[in-house]
Amino acid sequence: MLDTTRQAAFQRFGRPVDPRTGAPMSLAVLPGAIDKAIMIFSDMAAGRWEQARRGFGATMRSRLDADRLAAGWAQTIGVIGSFERMGEPLAYPAGDNTAADIPLYFEAGERTGRVTFSPDGEVVGLFIRPASA
Repeated sequence: MLDTTRQAAFQRFGRPVDPRTGAPMSLAVLPGAIDKAIMIFSDMAAGRWEQARRGFGATMRSRLDADRLAAGWAQTIGVIGSFERMGEPLAYPAGDNTAADIPLYFEAGERTGRVTFSPDGEVVGLFIRPASA
């Protein structure tokens, strides 16, 4: 009826309750999340692996070193071709965190890059997933 998905409607109008406390969850988005996410994917597209990791939290740094980050990007390129451009990003609250989704356009397909930030601004998640429908 509103010509939107249930998830998009919930993100805009929903009022999630924290199951741990029963209190309403914050709908605040980390300031600068979109710019930080764009920089991460720009660094990856340019092969600047260490720069892409500069905002990673300790767990992310220990589990995703520069070589593994490069290998993941290479796997994506191997499947859908050369990186061409980014689309319009969107940041939204994700529990206690902030997620930023960026459409990524490649030679033969699309993906969505997602960066998840902790409340203090550290990167706690990084994904390249199939494009949103």
